[in-house]
Parts: sequence; C-alpha cells; structure tokens
Amino acid sequence: MSAGGVFMRSLVIVWLALFGFGLVIAPELAWAAEFPRGEGFYFSVPKMLAVLAYFLVWLFCCGWVDADAQELDLERLTWTGMTIAGGVVGLWLFWLMPRFFIGYVLALTLLAVPVFSYLLGRDAQVDPVQRVLTSRQFKRLLQKVFRIDLGVPDEPPKAKPVRIHFLPIGEERPQRNRRLQKARAQRGYRTLQMLLEEAYRRRANGIRVEIGSAGGMVHYQVDGLPHAAVVLGPGRADGLVRVCLTLAQLNWPANGQRVRGDFPCQIERQRYRVRVSFDRQELRSHLTLRLYAETHRVPALRELGFAPVVVQQLQRILSGQRGLLIICGPEDSGRTQLAYTLLQAAHQRGLQATSVEWPCDVHLEGIRWVPAEPQANERFPAALKRVLGEVNADVVLAGDLDSRELFSVACQRAAKLDLLLIGTITADDAVQGLQKLFELGLTPAGFARLLTGVLAVRLVRTLCPACKVKFKPNPELLRRANLPAERVQFLYRSPERTANQDGVVSCISCQDLGYRGRMPIVELLLPTDELRELVKTRPTPAVLREAALRSGMRPFSTEALRLALEGHTSLMEVASYLQ
Repeated sequence: MSAGGVFMRSLVIVWLALFGFGLVIAPELAWAAEFPRGEGFYFSVPKMLAVLAYFLVWLFCCGWVDADAQELDLERLTWTGMTIAGGVVGLWLFWLMPRFFIGYVLALTLLAVPVFSYLLGRDAQVDPVQRVLTSRQFKRLLQKVFRIDLGVPDEPPKAKPVRIHFLPIGEERPQRNRRLQKARAQRGYRTLQMLLEEAYRRRANGIRVEIGSAGGMVHYQVDGLPHAAVVLGPGRADGLVRVCLTLAQLNWPANGQRVRGDFPCQIERQRYRVRVSFDRQELRSHLTLRLYAETHRVPALRELGFAPVVVQQLQRILSGQRGLLIICGPEDSGRTQLAYTLLQAAHQRGLQATSVEWPCDVHLEGIRWVPAEPQANERFPAALKRVLGEVNADVVLAGDLDSRELFSVACQRAAKLDLLLIGTITADDAVQGLQKLFELGLTPAGFARLLTGVLAVRLVRTLCPACKVKFKPNPELLRRANLPAERVQFLYRSPERTANQDGVVSCISCQDLGYRGRMPIVELLLPTDELRELVKTRPTPAVLREAALRSGMRPFSTEALRLALEGHTSLMEVASYLQ
C-alpha cells in the first residue's frame, strides 16, 4: 500500500474512533447524575449524522483526488494536501461558529474550493474525453442516479491495465537502480507509462509529442499514419521529456540542439527498445519515441506477398551472387525487417548468414550476430571496417550505409567478391536509390562489378479483415486507375463511419481505423548490360527509370494495384502509387 493509502486509512480509523466515542460514550456521560449540566441541547443525533456525512464526503474527495492525480500524473501531493487541509480548516471553523447552519455551510465551502480548483486544473491538462466538468459527464451522472434517459451513452468500460517495466541498461546494478528510482520520482513517469500503454493498445510503433508553451499534443503513429489523441498540460509535457531523458541517460539540451538515445522496456511479455529523440527549440519542441520490438521471428520471403517473379529474382541473388545488395526506402518502410527476411532465406538455403548491426533488435535462430560496437576512442565506421574484415560468412547484413564513409567501408569489403553484403540507405524508390549510391561514391565500374541489385520497399496499409466492405466500383474509378471495367467485378474498401466522441469503437480489431497492419511492395532494379552502359553517361532519373522498366523492373504502381485487386488494400490507399 502506498504512503497516501496508509495515511487515508489511518485518518478513517481515528475519525471513526472519535465518532464512536461521541455517539456512544458521550450520551452515557451526559445522562450521569454527576455530569455538569447547562441549558442542554448539546448533543443532537441529526447534527452528528450531518457531521458524519461531511466527513465521508471529505474522505471520498481526498481519496478520489489522490487516486486521480496519481493516475493522470498531476501534482498529487499538492492537490491531496490542499483537499485535506480544506477539510481540516473547515471543521475547525465549524466548531468555532456559534450557529450550526452557518458553520456547516462554511465547512462545505472550504472543502469545495480545493476540490473544484483541482477539477478545473485537471480538465485544462487532460484530453477532452477525460474531462469531468462537462455537460456530457453531468448528464451521465443524472442518468445513473435518477435512472432517466438523456440520450448520452454510458461511459465505456476501462481497458485492462497493461504491465510495463522499464529496464535501463549500460550501467552496473546499483547505478541502474538509482536511475530507475530517479525516473519513478519524477512527475512524468506515469505519463510515459500511459502513453506506452495506449501505444500498445493501438498497435502504434511511434509516439510524437509537439510541445509548446501551452502544453503538448500527442500523436500515435499507427500503420504509418499519425493520429492525434491526447493533450498534455505544460507540467506533464515537461515531466515526460525529463523522464525519457533520464531513462535514456541523456542530458537536457540547449535551445536549437537535438539529443538521441534509447532505453529498453517490457510491455506485457514483449521486450522493446524505445529510441528517444528530443529536438528542443525556443517556440516549439518535439519529442519522438520509436518502439522497436526485440523479436526472434520475421516473415518468410514467400509470406510477404511479393509477386512470384520478384521472389525468384531475390532467391537467385541469394543463391550464388557476390557483391553488394542495397535495400532502400524512407523511414519506417520496413527496410530492416526485409533485410532480416533475406538473411533468414539465405540461412534456410544452407548459407552462413551474419548480422553486424549495432544496435540489433532482431535475433533469429541460425543467424550469427557480430556487433560492430565501437571500442574505446573508436568511431563507428572504424568499428564496422574492423568487424567486416574479421567476419567469415556467405551473406552479411551491414545495416545503415547512408553516409559516404560507411558506404566506402562496405564497398571495400564487398570488392573481395567472397560474400553478399546487404546494406540499407534512405531513398524513395529504386532509381532514386541508385542515384544516391552514385552520390555516396559508387562509380560506373563499381556498378558493373559490385552491385547485384537495388531493392526499394514501401509499406501500404491492409484492410481490416473483420470490417472491410466489398463493393462494385463505378467505371470512372476504374478508368482513373487504368483498369478495364469488364475485368473487375468488385473491390474492397474500409467502412464509412461517423465521428464518435464517446470512445466506443464498433470494430475491436482495427479500433475503427478500417485498416490493420501493413504489407510491403517492392521495386527490384537489377543491373543489365543496357544499364551498365547507360550509367556511364550519368543519365537523368527519367531516362534511368525508362531503361530499368525495359529491363524488367516491376514498379510500385504494378505491385500496389495487384494488392488492391486481390482485396488486401483499397484503391484509395494506393492512389499515390497509381498517378
């Protein structure tokens, strides 16, 4: 039991003891012959019951304010102390007043002031759905007390609590325990727990908080799209940032600076690595939390939904080709997971597969992990070069190669042509990825000798299987998608739903988003004789794309349209790829 709970329990026991004395012992003393008597009317059962009712209301208010402030990560000790002090001062003034009615009203007023002050303060710092002093909440209360129907749905039941444990690493146990205790003592600790709980329920893999002078707005990244959800008051937003920095062992940055770090946590039975990025600006700062699940399984290559020809081309690369395979895509496009899927496919074909990523959140059975962790006074490119020189495998994942220095290290190792080295870069499509390789230092000769392919990947949202709607598309929609009307009988889309302000969802599977999960679509650019000759002339992106399409590259639009026709996604979701 918490210290607040012990205090409230002790207060109840003491007060009930005094009340029992007043109700039972005092009348006996008053009836005794030796009791000094005055004018009488000192003891009144109705007045005693009124005082008992006041005490019970005061007790309820203290307990509710204490629990609510703790739940919402507000200034718990301040508000609970003010509520207790208001009741004590009210009782003291009540005993001093010669008139019972005036003293009783004064005591109720002194109790109501801190309680309503807390309600006004909490409503200013929480999401509108959580506010108490609203007409909707009053109507719900009237419906519940007087059993009348005012047209307001009942409050949805509270979700089952999610177990969260923070596990900061990088220190010895005593220091780690002190850091955890410091984080728990800070105001934003419960706010961080609440955000991670909600992210877990929403299946969100990212949380972004925009922080200004008026507080913070929380956005959850669900299936690649942000969803505004919670409003934080200035104190809660500042406390949230400080707790995240404490767990990630980061210092408070100066204006205009950004700090990055990470800390592990466990949500239910799944371990995550939470990567923290805090960009502090004078007017508006941004806190970003990215959740990476530490997993021991990735989908098999044939489970990703690729076209059979693309699967065959990737298997051919993994079977015997040596050199450099680049996987590109924007942030949160599934590059790393696709890379580990290829490592797993290589392992299943009897090849030795190794990852040298640092840090690494994916640990697969049969895949060796040799971390390229920098040693004392060693930079990461030097550590990557050292580890790549020592590793002995058929297929190696080198991780992010977005800098010129890292890409040069990878090219030097791949030039030995004794392994297939897989790396990732940031680019929107395969042609843009190839151009970025030239910017990083790849020469036409290196393209012809080293590069085995450029694999671009994007993620599209898949329709929720529980609530997706089958419909017959109109000819105009098919014409804009370049689809023959006579060959398409029906398509699928998400259901149309009206805005719901009560928090009640009609589809538990997708939380009324209409989509659940994502599927990858890919472009695989393979070097051909035509492309090898063309890159010597430094062609424009349009010319390079035309040549890649002639060489057999299936563009994103073809793959996106195939998923829509198979009912995995909607035309609206893939419309940007069809333009």
